[in-house]
Parts: sequence; C-alpha cells; structure tokens
Amino acid sequence: MVDILRLHESIRGAFPEFTTDPAVHAHLFSPYALFVDRPALEAMGRVAAAVFDVAGNPGYSQRVLQWAPDIATHDPGSAGGVLGLDFHLTVDGPRLIEVNTNPGGLLLNALLLDAVRSCAPPAWATWTNAAQARDAAVTAWMEDARQQSGRTPSRLAIVDSTPRAQFLYPEFELYANAFRDHGVDCVISAPEDLSFGSDGLEDAHGRIDTVYNRLTDFALEDASHADIREAYLAGDVALMPHPRAHALFADKRNLAVLGDPVLLGRFGVDAGSTALLGQVIPPTVELVPANRDALWAARNGYFFKPWTAQIFIDTHRPLCA
Repeated sequence: MVDILRLHESIRGAFPEFTTDPAVHAHLFSPYALFVDRPALEAMGRVAAAVFDVAGNPGYSQRVLQWAPDIATHDPGSAGGVLGLDFHLTVDGPRLIEVNTNPGGLLLNALLLDAVRSCAPPAWATWTNAAQARDAAVTAWMEDARQQSGRTPSRLAIVDSTPRAQFLYPEFELYANAFRDHGVDCVISAPEDLSFGSDGLEDAHGRIDTVYNRLTDFALEDASHADIREAYLAGDVALMPHPRAHALFADKRNLAVLGDPVLLGRFGVDAGSTALLGQVIPPTVELVPANRDALWAARNGYFFKPWTAQIFIDTHRPLCA
C-alpha cells in the first residue's frame, strides 16, 4: 500500500508549486502499487520501436493520412514529442490498446518512482529516479521544439481549456517548473489567453514561441483555437504534440492498420515489426453501416472506442485470458 496523504505531503515539500484540492484530487494517485516484470517492460519497448518504425513508412503514412484532417498534411519536421502507449497486461504478454500524443500523468508517475520504494519487492529495481525521468521528459519535448523551429524554446505556454479546472492541473505546474529549470520561461494558459498577430503568438506579457498542447482538439478546429492554429501553420510557433503526430500515431482508426500484418507487408514494413504488432494489437475493425447490427448484437465481446462521429472497436476477448 502507498500512503497517499504522506505522498502528497512529500511532493508539496519538494515541489512548492504542486497544489492539489482534496475534493478534486483524492484519487490522483492510487493507494495500490503495481509492479510490472522486466520481460513485459522489454516487450513494451519493442512494441514502441515497432510503432515508430511503421509510422516512418511512406505507405502507412499515406494510408492513415487519407482520413486525417487537412492540417495533418503540414509537416513541421518533428515526430511530435512524447508518446504514451497504453497496454493491457495479460498472461500472454502486454497488448497495445491505444497510442496517445499528449500523455497525461507522465511527471506524476515520475514522482511515484521514489515514493513506492517503501512497498517494493526486494528484487525490484528501477533504471531511473524521479529527477532523471522528469529531465528526460522535458528534454524530449524541448528537442521536438528545436526540430520544428531550429532553436531552443525561450518562452513556452502549456495550453488547455480552463487549465486550473483540469484534473491533471498539478502536472501542469510540475511541467512549468521543470521547463523553467531548463532555462525556458513557462506559463500555463487557456487558448483564449493567446492571440496571433504581426508580432507573432502572444499573451498579455509577451511573445510565445512554443506551445505544449494539452487540448484534446488535436486538429485545432475549435474557433477558440484559431490563433494557435494560424501561428502553427505560419511556422511562428513550435507546437508539441502537433496534428500530424496525432494523425500518424494516435488516431484510433490506425489500430486497424497497425495490427494488420498483410497490409503492413504490402507497405514493405520490416517483417519483425509486422509480426510483433500483429501479435500485440487486439483484432480491430471499424464500425460502419454494413456491420453495425452484427457488431451491436455481439457487443458484449467488444470494447467500443469513439472517434468523433465514428466508432472504432477492438475485441477485448483476447485480453481475457
């Protein structure tokens, strides 16, 4: 068991900027620690490498960009920053169920690396600590910004709708402090706080050259996100993650392509990556009018994932071993 109250107190002592509301963040951390064995972690690493391998394949990118929004055709010259791969653990090994381009909880989990040592099994060992994991995450985001703009960020905005009302707002504070420790001025903003004009993207206090996007409007289609969209397409800001990254990695419809060995083989994807992804991604199909009734009749055997007006589903039966 993890002492949650003590954990919050220790975090606040080490990070004064970390503020939580007991009524909102009582379940920010689980009181139970789960330890994943080394072979499963190594398997997850191989899957992540395979996903990146496929994302760089021209046949794959051409296929998935067919259903992506127009803004995804804009290539800012970077992979998109930090990815989050969601796995289910099974007796047959991990199964990939989702890829995210703005993974919430990364720095919060970094803090847990040190906090769970008291309840760890004797043989447990980690390859890093909270400070190293924190620096690795920030370094990855900053490197992605450099690839886009050719320069190190100087003033960065962490952007989300009503950020202080977000459940993961404490992580925004952790990120802001971490970026400042790396020499980058950082603010936490709502999209309405930013405007794009002749002097670039600005808030009330000056120019913003980098945006860490925590919005779930990945294509920046909402009217309140228009200034960020214009600044990004004009090359005025580095946007991380950007719409192209979401289209290549995180669109739920991509799972049906990533998990199809025959289709990936036609694209010329490496046989090892093809076989691995075919094994770890549960069978995935798209819900369309032609199969709607049959899939709904068998709905107890499926997990439904929404994508705007469409629905993607992947069967969870292979996960119930």
